[in-house]
Amino acid sequence: HPDEETRLAAAQAVATREDSRPAHFVGLLQDTSPEVRVTAVHYLGKLRHEHIVEVLAPLLSDPNSLVRQAAAAAVKEIEENGGRSGQIGWTE
Repeated sequence: HPDEETRLAAAQAVATREDSRPAHFVGLLQDTSPEVRVTAVHYLGKLRHEHIVEVLAPLLSDPNSLVRQAAAAAVKEIEENGGRSGQIGWTE
């Protein structure tokens, strides 16, 4: 959607659903809106899965400092708390 506020509201709404899948958020990590990227990082970080670290690594050098901080915090949380392994729902 071309409207940033609409994309952000949609990302936030999907993040609160119990049936949300990581695949819904991976594409949002490249959104033009830093707020949308931060929302995606927060959701993916909560999964605490070892594969998420690989997905978030490029955001550690994001042009936006809030995105970098969110990605760093999520990676640190996963690494400090022993990320889970196994299957993760990448498919839609």
